[in-house]
Amino acid sequence: MKEMDMIIKLGDDHQVQAKKKGIVRLGRVDIEAFFIPEFRISLISVGQLDSQGYTTTFRSGICSIANAKGQKVLGANLEDGLYILSTDGSAHISEIRMLRTSPHSNTINMWHRRLAHLNHQDLRRLLESSGERITDPLKSSVKRISDSLDVQPVVDPDVEPAADPDIETVAVPDIEPIADPMDVEPVTDPMDVEPVTDMPVTDPRDVEPVTDLMDTSPRWETPGLCRTCVQAKQQQHIVRTRASRSSMPFALVHSDLCGPMKHSIGGAQYYIIYIDDCTRYTEVYFLITKTAEEISAKFQHYQAWVETQGFHIKRFRSDNGSGEYNNSIFLGLLGEKGITFEPSPPYTQHKNGTAERMIRTLNAKARSMMLDANLPIVFWPEAIRTACYLHRRSPTSSLTDNRSPYEALYGTIPKIGHLRRFGCRVYKHIPPAQRTEKKFGDRSSMCMMLGYVHNTTKIWRIWDFKSGRTGRAVECSSVVFDEEENAHTEEQKEVIEFPDTTDEVQADGAQDRIHEINDAHDSQENTSE
Repeated sequence: MKEMDMIIKLGDDHQVQAKKKGIVRLGRVDIEAFFIPEFRISLISVGQLDSQGYTTTFRSGICSIANAKGQKVLGANLEDGLYILSTDGSAHISEIRMLRTSPHSNTINMWHRRLAHLNHQDLRRLLESSGERITDPLKSSVKRISDSLDVQPVVDPDVEPAADPDIETVAVPDIEPIADPMDVEPVTDPMDVEPVTDMPVTDPRDVEPVTDLMDTSPRWETPGLCRTCVQAKQQQHIVRTRASRSSMPFALVHSDLCGPMKHSIGGAQYYIIYIDDCTRYTEVYFLITKTAEEISAKFQHYQAWVETQGFHIKRFRSDNGSGEYNNSIFLGLLGEKGITFEPSPPYTQHKNGTAERMIRTLNAKARSMMLDANLPIVFWPEAIRTACYLHRRSPTSSLTDNRSPYEALYGTIPKIGHLRRFGCRVYKHIPPAQRTEKKFGDRSSMCMMLGYVHNTTKIWRIWDFKSGRTGRAVECSSVVFDEEENAHTEEQKEVIEFPDTTDEVQADGAQDRIHEINDAHDSQENTSE
């Protein structure tokens, strides 16, 4: 390293001093670098790489650096506007991650994860219609890096600062010397300019105002490939024709059953959905078995809810399953209310396509959230419930103007400012009466984010690990979220799989199991702060 003294001007007008100059090796790349004591992170210049014969390629969020022979020598991935080198010794990666993250991030990628990995086209519509703030990942990252530079306003040139041995060498672009303001040519006196003549005079009232010269809205940058989405949602492309739509809410209801899945914590193996054909508003219920008695009871709950909304079911469309729908108990229930039963022919599941596609959508959303949160398979009902809640608030191409089912039913745009990432850490406030140490004990307990409570925006459904013998779901309002960290940190080795159709398998002794904790609202003690 050679001693030197150079002033470097940063993008935010701060000035720093480079004290030394030398060669730094990054993997198989040797690059000339400056040592700046004020820097806490290491940066690399694409211009320096190009000047030494290296080729840098950026594509789909991946940066590849190759030598003159075309051999890849370095690589980096785009994360919130910064390309993080994947080679050892490239930078203080942990420090960079610390600078670019925060407990409450509003980047597009974080909203994508909060909304069960919603596609970016509908995500953009939802965020723009709701007015939620979007953090520009590039600007926020640059600002956090600039804020991290411990820059002193005045540097005494006679005092040699002590070099910090823990700070690595930093590679920066070639810096042009700062121009002396005295060398700038003076502005011409306007009195010396010859006037322009013979020009037509335009009435200012006839001039159209110039607008949209600069877009002041937050920049929308679609992140690169989401591997979780590919892993959870990849499917075969099928072309379908659009069917006629009912014009009255709940005049036609679609339904289907999904399962069996692995027993949940509450014993559920199946879930059943009811979809309004007009608004695509969907409700989900969880089942221990798929007997006619249990399914009929769930439909009665759904029918009572529809009537409280001021509507009546006129037609009911489902598959031809004799155990679930086409039986005397359920048909008698439909007959009492004058509801027409429209079953699909046997072995033609595509005839019940609306319900089949909705099950596939909910399964994909739930699978994405569980993979992202690293959750065990026993939490699948919580993921399905939250996926249904989010789907009702997400734009859908099956409705006019890509409205959400919630907006189509209630006539208002749903609020999404309260949404948080599924499975993240959440700290619940411990009331004084429940503290083990009155004065010096913990005032919060780490829990896990599960979902939401009805249509409220100030109460969340969380999993309290310390409640009961194995934990339980509670509803709480005094909470602090850490969306960057998963609450469940153990590596998940189980395969998260949701069947698209039901079969005839039923678990022994399933009738003796308790009802699913997500449906038995009366069996759960709500925690209200």
